[in-house]
Amino acid sequence: MEHTNILSKVPYSPTNQETLNKVSEQEGFNSFEWGTYLQWNELNHRICRGEKGVKINGVFLSEIIEDKQGKPKEVHKTKKIVLFNFEQTVPIEEKISKVLKVEV
Repeated sequence: MEHTNILSKVPYSPTNQETLNKVSEQEGFNSFEWGTYLQWNELNHRICRGEKGVKINGVFLSEIIEDKQGKPKEVHKTKKIVLFNFEQTVPIEEKISKVLKVEV
């Protein structure tokens, strides 16, 4: 199975796959779903206290420019992003019920 982004469902690049495989083995993760802090928040999940993220290289389209022939050309940039595995998160409802010690 391939490691994929939790929102886009797009698999990560081969280099990032290697990184995520290594971390999954070390940490014992069975899930192949990864997301950023903000993506997990969007899905009503919170990162568990003390969990560490994994830095990978994200490739992003930064702009479209014209090449020498006047044709559009995509310019991509990379930046480090931090990912968390599904198993490092908890749904908000579960977190609330643990704090309040009630079923939600």
